Amino acid sequence: MSINKEKIYTNLIIFFFSLFSFFYFTGGTILFVENTEWLLADDSKYHYLNWLFFQNTPFFQFPIFANPAFGMEFASSLSLNDSIPIMALIFKVFKSLLPLESQYFGLWIFACFLLQMFLAFNLLRKFSTKINLCLIFSIFFLIAPVFLWRLWGHYALLAQWLILLSFILYFDKEFRIIKWVMLIILGFLINPYLSAMLYPIFFADIYNRYKSKEINSIGIYKSVFLLLIFTAISLSLFGYLTIGSSVGTGGYSNYRFNLNRFFDSDTLWSNIMPDLNSIAMDYEGFAFLGVGIIFLLSIVIIDLITTKNIFQRDFKKKLTILFIPCLIMLLFALTNQISFNQHVIFEYEIPLILKPFTKIFRSAGRFSWPMYYFLLLLIFLIVSSSKRSKSYLYILPLLLGLQIYDTSDAANMFRIKMSNPRFYWRNIGGDEKVYKDLLIYWETPLKSNEWKVFNIKYKNFIYVYPKRRTDKAFPIALHAAKNSMSINFGYFSRYSKQKASDSKNKISYELLEGNFNKKSVYIVADDKVWRFLLKQDNSKHLIKELDGYRIFAPDYFN
Repeated sequence: MSINKEKIYTNLIIFFFSLFSFFYFTGGTILFVENTEWLLADDSKYHYLNWLFFQNTPFFQFPIFANPAFGMEFASSLSLNDSIPIMALIFKVFKSLLPLESQYFGLWIFACFLLQMFLAFNLLRKFSTKINLCLIFSIFFLIAPVFLWRLWGHYALLAQWLILLSFILYFDKEFRIIKWVMLIILGFLINPYLSAMLYPIFFADIYNRYKSKEINSIGIYKSVFLLLIFTAISLSLFGYLTIGSSVGTGGYSNYRFNLNRFFDSDTLWSNIMPDLNSIAMDYEGFAFLGVGIIFLLSIVIIDLITTKNIFQRDFKKKLTILFIPCLIMLLFALTNQISFNQHVIFEYEIPLILKPFTKIFRSAGRFSWPMYYFLLLLIFLIVSSSKRSKSYLYILPLLLGLQIYDTSDAANMFRIKMSNPRFYWRNIGGDEKVYKDLLIYWETPLKSNEWKVFNIKYKNFIYVYPKRRTDKAFPIALHAAKNSMSINFGYFSRYSKQKASDSKNKISYELLEGNFNKKSVYIVADDKVWRFLLKQDNSKHLIKELDGYRIFAPDYFN
């Protein structure tokens, strides 16, 4: 078989297995761009909403991902709201060819499935010439629970293949700073957490190249300087430094990595391994290895003990250097409140120098992912270097089949949740009340004719008073996005508390002093303000409850 044919056949196997896995875990219907119901029941509804507003912004603007209509005076960039900027930019190019309420998240999820296996295979191929072994083991990367768990709603975080790509660059024969720059820019075009995980691995690579005399100290300074310059440009150009937006927030120790997380099935992910009962907020640090990998781990530990000098000395050094940044990130993931099962077993004061990072990256448990993939890689290296590697070719498919079977409950849940969300939320993920509450996302309650008039006469919907999350007003937000109107509410991962306070004061001045913004429709949730507005001239202004919302529309009848 020629090399070209071998590559073609291998890539076809990767494509079809990725496609099969995608359909197995999602049902496949999310690929249709007009299918949006599956997005509207979780945090993803705001990621989707962010895109709907963004598609109406100018194509050439600064920052590129500025989204002022979504939040108005305290809006932030699309980059800061889990809406996958690179996909938003691509879809914005083809906006005229797509339905108004199109979505790209399904296509993105499929791309992540494909890239997860493709890059895992290419990483493993650096260490083994046995294609079958690499193909089988790359499937473990594809069905890794830490990867699949992000199907729950934070779809940008499925791009864990960025970590695999950073490992590939680390083990490349030649150092190319341009590849690292492009990788980290790509990270910023997807999610800042994933980008942050790439820097420690980059510095490990730089150090390793220096120790092996591939680059000198001047080369280090040039490479670091170049990376920092492009980082600054990316942060500015993509809107991460949006003026007025909050850089960080609290809650660092709430979203930690629990010491049991590599072995905690969290009930859903195994019928064999028990749930170890972590603290409720530890879900961000979920990193269950999977029953197949855990069984394999016990086998390779015995193999490692009985086989001496399994790795060459130089290769051991390279692995050790890569292990260090992964360990540092794992320690960051543990936070200053070290937990085991349901107990905090140790606590310490956060060093002052680290506090800015704990505010920027409060979902610290995610930083366990590089160590997770390092462990998978290490297990593969032991398997591929073992004198018993032929035996593993029989063991691995059995363990792979066991892990696929053991994730069947999770696959079934995600498949129903994504392909038939109404059935899921009524029969599996909730009850009758939950289902009825969610109907406002699937079937708009905005039935009155006045909403059509608002589209013509007004430019904004103002929530009185704006707060970080106003789920009840989501149908109005969706209505505004469809009609190129602006809103002052939503769900933002970063925002300025000072601007929110200024906004509240401004609205109070407009309403309570009679200086109404005649371009805005006010949605009044505050009882005191509503009682005051009821005394206004209703022959001039619309003061009425419409479809469950208290509405004040100034000069509606003029």
